[in-house]
Amino acid sequence: MGKAILYLIIFSCLSKISFAKDCQRYIRNYEKQYNIPKDLLSAISNVESSYNPYAVNFAGKAYYFKTKEEAIVYVNDLLAKGYKSFDVGCLQINYRYHSKNFNSLDEMFEITNNIKYGANYLKQLHKATSNWREAVAKYHSSKEINQRKYTRQVLEKWVKL
Repeated sequence: MGKAILYLIIFSCLSKISFAKDCQRYIRNYEKQYNIPKDLLSAISNVESSYNPYAVNFAGKAYYFKTKEEAIVYVNDLLAKGYKSFDVGCLQINYRYHSKNFNSLDEMFEITNNIKYGANYLKQLHKATSNWREAVAKYHSSKEINQRKYTRQVLEKWVKL
């Protein structure tokens, strides 16, 4: 019994490392492509999803799945219950506001699509605000009351990276 638990822990850690590497590799590419300051998208992904491409945030609670299929089953259940406001993927793209820009949930969860969309969205927010701090705040929420804690968390992670 002890060995089985140890193997599960090791597998879980290796999966997290693999997810992080996948997300970070694409993040670096899109930071360069969209001229986003180095490691800013990485800090956002760290805070948003802990670099898990199959993360879903619903009602303020994070759910981490091992596969895209598991995440999609969960999201389809939310949709069947009438919920539309939840975030998905490495950069936690909100379904209610952004799903129309994807052909499917599968596409929305695809690492490259999720990160490219998030990078482009952050870049557009920066163009509108001329300020990376404000762009990060608005990436999370248009409501000022929801921005402070999030922005502080992202900027603290960014400094550490």
